Amino acid sequence: MNPGDHSRNTSTSILTKFTRASAPFISTFLLVHLSAPLLANVGGSSLSSNVMLLGREYYQTPFREKYLLLTPLAIHVASGLAHRLLTPSSKQPRKATSTLSLAAYSALIFVPIHFFTHRLAPTNTAPPSSPSDRRNWTTSSSRRV
Repeated sequence: MNPGDHSRNTSTSILTKFTRASAPFISTFLLVHLSAPLLANVGGSSLSSNVMLLGREYYQTPFREKYLLLTPLAIHVASGLAHRLLTPSSKQPRKATSTLSLAAYSALIFVPIHFFTHRLAPTNTAPPSSPSDRRNWTTSSSRRV
């Protein structure tokens, strides 16, 4: 056995533990986050709004969002990608084109966009880029003064 193989096996074992340890945090968040739209089909928009407000109490605080969602998500993605890079292609547990892998790679694209449009962009105080929206923004902001 090559000495490099032992360190690679140790590294992939540690990365697997990081990936598995972060998964329950992400699963809990997804359960809370997706329950409102799912319950809208059963109880309508009022039930959906109530569940959404309760869910936001769970994860939209500065501490919880940072340490119970974003940190585990970053750990999960980084350890998963590092594991994929360190594992020889002949020993990888699944192909990069498997359904699970494709879902994960597409999430790498869409989750940051979703986070930006729903959490970061709404807090931006810059005027809108569209001239018609800018006119309304100026009018509404001048009324607040």
